Amino acid sequence: MKPGPGQQFAINIWEINEEFKRINVNLHIEWVPGHCEVKGNEIADELAKEGAKEGSIANKSSPYTSIAFLKRRVKELCLIEWNNQWQKNKKGKSYMGTPNLRRPKPLDLLPRNMTSTIVQLRTGHGYFNSYLVRIPSSGILLERCNCSPNPQTPKHLILECKFYSQQRKKLREDLKGLPLYLSTILYASRGIKALAGYISNTQIATRPNSSENPGYNRRVGWGRLED
Repeated sequence: MKPGPGQQFAINIWEINEEFKRINVNLHIEWVPGHCEVKGNEIADELAKEGAKEGSIANKSSPYTSIAFLKRRVKELCLIEWNNQWQKNKKGKSYMGTPNLRRPKPLDLLPRNMTSTIVQLRTGHGYFNSYLVRIPSSGILLERCNCSPNPQTPKHLILECKFYSQQRKKLREDLKGLPLYLSTILYASRGIKALAGYISNTQIATRPNSSENPGYNRRVGWGRLED
């Protein structure tokens, strides 16, 4: 039996079936679709919902605990701890979203390298000077952008950099009425789609010499790091 929801009950049923076999009784199990106006099935459905709300770790009459339940419980506790720490921390909060164990659907529709770039722009940890200047081996000595004395941050590359004013006009058009705010661009579904086009056109925050970007121009792709 593979791990999955209700694994504990599957094991219990298997053990009961083994007992039936010893006394020459055949057990027949039939799937019944939910909510088909069968009184017993409706009762079972309500009891299942109540059981789920109680959050009991395991059936007290059973020595088993579902592996699927344990995995789900660990994720829930990790998310609770993450949220608690997130609310307490005052530094390093470039990320404006809320902790979530699942990747947003708009990101799932994008290529892996594009998703990676957007996540880096969200967190402030990526291929732009404001972050790279903190890494000695990057060769970046100043956080300023080549277009001005301003720090080359995700906000600057998306909303302010003079090198990308034309591409920014297209970004505004792709937002289709949404405001040109960093939070909108990085987290709204339409904003993410528009941002993907902007990144493709500018190659901002993209890893230099990436195998996924043949013929890549480092001067453009890494936010124009070189003079």
